[in-house]
Amino acid sequence: MLAAFQDPMMSNTCTWFMRILTASSLKQHADGFLPFIEDIVLYNNDIGDYCAKEVEPMGKECEQVQIMALLEALHGVEISIEYLDGRPFDGHPPHMDLRSNIPPNDVSGSPTRMVVSLLYRPGHYDVLYQDNL
Repeated sequence: MLAAFQDPMMSNTCTWFMRILTASSLKQHADGFLPFIEDIVLYNNDIGDYCAKEVEPMGKECEQVQIMALLEALHGVEISIEYLDGRPFDGHPPHMDLRSNIPPNDVSGSPTRMVVSLLYRPGHYDVLYQDNL
């Protein structure tokens, strides 16, 4: 699996898919997200315009509102964010745990749980994973 994500075509395809999923969630829940988009007036208060210019293109940095929209789209996925943004910390970086309001169920009907860990550095998120994958 690690080799697949080290392949530029595969990793770019996954990134692009997540961008489209995020844009779809933003558009579907526009009323809930519009108040949290900085400078939305630059996009004529149009979530579609914002997504076309800031979310869908590759190479654009992700904002917190986009993480929340992606979380909304990925029902049952929890996101843990470790912050390296210059805040002081004592032994462990500040973090935030986010989860969708709607957990998915496995085939037996039991709730499933998946946690994605992200490292936030100003203007950028990296996916953290255990080295034994």
